Amino acid sequence: MNSFKKDLIDKLSVLFILVFTGASLSGQKLYDPPVKYWEPIRDDVYLQDKSVRIKTDEPVQAVAK
Repeated sequence: MNSFKKDLIDKLSVLFILVFTGASLSGQKLYDPPVKYWEPIRDDVYLQDKSVRIKTDEPVQAVAK
């Protein structure tokens, strides 16, 4: 009886590994789209990306818009 349990556990563990491996390999193909639905565009410089330095005689404590 003891060898029957060990044999059953061995077979079930191999079956589990095969099912898990097969499911993970087939699942990877689901998230790999064959067609690219987007294309990169040119990155333009917007006004908020530019900076201007204003020289002051004393350090600035606050900035107002």
